[in-house]
Amino acid sequence: MDLPKKLLARIVKKLDSPNIRGIALGGRYARGEAGIFSDVDILLLMRDDAEVPGKGFLLDKGKLVSVSPKTGASIREQMGRPEKAIWVVPGARSCKVLLDKDGGLGEVIEEARTFRWEKLQSRADQYAAEDLVLAVESAFKVLSAMQRDEAAVSYAGAKLLSWLTSIVAVQRGVLIETDHTYYDQVQQSVGVDSVWTSYHKIAAGISASDNGIEIPSLPLPVRALATLHLYRETMLLIEHIMSAEQLEIAMQVVRYTGTSDPSTL
Repeated sequence: MDLPKKLLARIVKKLDSPNIRGIALGGRYARGEAGIFSDVDILLLMRDDAEVPGKGFLLDKGKLVSVSPKTGASIREQMGRPEKAIWVVPGARSCKVLLDKDGGLGEVIEEARTFRWEKLQSRADQYAAEDLVLAVESAFKVLSAMQRDEAAVSYAGAKLLSWLTSIVAVQRGVLIETDHTYYDQVQQSVGVDSVWTSYHKIAAGISASDNGIEIPSLPLPVRALATLHLYRETMLLIEHIMSAEQLEIAMQVVRYTGTSDPSTL
């Protein structure tokens, strides 16, 4: 689904100002993957010395337009941080220029297209190892929530699942194409038949099977326990980059999790 040129022209005219260096179309419309419910993602490249407002929205004849103002300096700073780069780099790569007053927008997009993950790998390893240690508290909250009620289990389990997914994505340098492919991309980076992916799917409630028969949904306690096993498997994936002290802390979760199989609950 393409956007009418008149709509894009109206958006550019409405958003342009002396503080704007360039305007680009991003997201699903830029990638040619838009559907009926897709909003229009717009990147505003602003002068580095300009006051940058927060993300905003506008409507154009009923079409939702999402506006993300950024400076070239802020985009480059994010491309230098592994936890941000996995999202920012693919997004910038797919942008289509609508306005580029001084060539600055084209430069940023070209930097994203020539980006190489190798220069960030050591920082990514450090981030992942430190974050897995920080996630210990979240794992213990899952254990605590399992003694209480389903609402507590749901929140704690979802938070830990999100955290562990991010840790693996960052450590492996998985450049996320879109929210819709996030889980698939991370699972594929580990291996679709891996133990990690099996627990990830159970924890996320994506799919499970019993003797080849698909199970449409799983009880929250099963999914919560799966997140704890996922913590263990994440530790095993990255233990080669963790210090002895970090491993000792992470092992506290593994000891409490035990060897219970979520599918037996």
